[in-house]
Amino acid sequence: MAGRVLAGRYQLSRKLGAGAFGEVWLCSDVVTRGDIVVKLLHPQWARDPAMVERFRREAQASQRIQHPSACRVFDFAVTEDDIPFITMEYLGGGTLKAELVRSGALPLPRVATWMVPVCGAVSVAHTAGIVHRDLKPENIMMRHEAGGAETPVVLDFGIAKLLDADQKLTQTGSILGSPAYMSPEQARGQSDIGPAADVYSMAIIVYELCHGQPPFVSPSFAEMAVKHAHDPAPPLEGVPPVLAQVVARCLAKEPAVRPPIAELARAISVAATAAPAGGRASLPAGPRSQGSVPVAVADSHSAPTVISTGKKAEELLAKTRAARPPAPAPPEKLGPLMIASAVVALAIVGVLVGWLLR
Repeated sequence: MAGRVLAGRYQLSRKLGAGAFGEVWLCSDVVTRGDIVVKLLHPQWARDPAMVERFRREAQASQRIQHPSACRVFDFAVTEDDIPFITMEYLGGGTLKAELVRSGALPLPRVATWMVPVCGAVSVAHTAGIVHRDLKPENIMMRHEAGGAETPVVLDFGIAKLLDADQKLTQTGSILGSPAYMSPEQARGQSDIGPAADVYSMAIIVYELCHGQPPFVSPSFAEMAVKHAHDPAPPLEGVPPVLAQVVARCLAKEPAVRPPIAELARAISVAATAAPAGGRASLPAGPRSQGSVPVAVADSHSAPTVISTGKKAEELLAKTRAARPPAPAPPEKLGPLMIASAVVALAIVGVLVGWLLR
């Protein structure tokens, strides 16, 4: 593929990565002589009309989001052998995931540097009727600006949902998202995924940035889905109360309880201003590897999960919950008879010991 020219204009240079649905290449625009990024749909998906339409809508959705922290998408086109591709800006910076692996929990001012602009981009997307549905540290990247400035940018609206679209491309019973960051409604396989799902995912990311790992960790996708759908998140400690309280509300199981994304951005800003210089959250550290990311989670959320269960996702969750070992029964209280028997036994032992010592 290296050296190939797509649509007579975009010359592929080197592969930057690959995921469940396609490959990402750095390429040179032979017209402008600038570097851009091309995302190619995998050939097997190029034969699926629904997937091609979802890919086209990725470009359409991204072009509707006008914000400095939204990745700029330029074009949607098709190669000579009918492989759809999208062209977008080349950022050149590292991902938020890479910084987490390198540094672990971040100081609150650094959390604000990453997340406040990203919240702004997601808020603009929601206003435009677009839900990302796969927000995670891998999908947030730094753009190097002129003069050395940095701007965090949201990538990959590949499974974005246009709220005003007539055609439904997601069926009930399919689970789309990344396990460590998916909302309870995504974990249940619901089709009515709204902006509150992004709020939940953003709160998970903020939690991980402050603590060093997300609130729910499991090597099993099914167990992770159960945790998101049913288990309360541990409170975020070691940060100003304004942030801890808003994060808790954003992690509510019911979408209607979660605040808009702008409220999370405000809480991050206030907490960063109130925190001491270089201050980090002081939650007790859990088991970690690969810097600060549990191995199981790092492997499981590297690409969006798309599971067509053929059943309601709730059946999967019910089976997983049933498979959990039962909680141990509480110890029975000692009754008066048992206490009296113990006293008599101790007295007999005492008499015998005294007789032997004589």
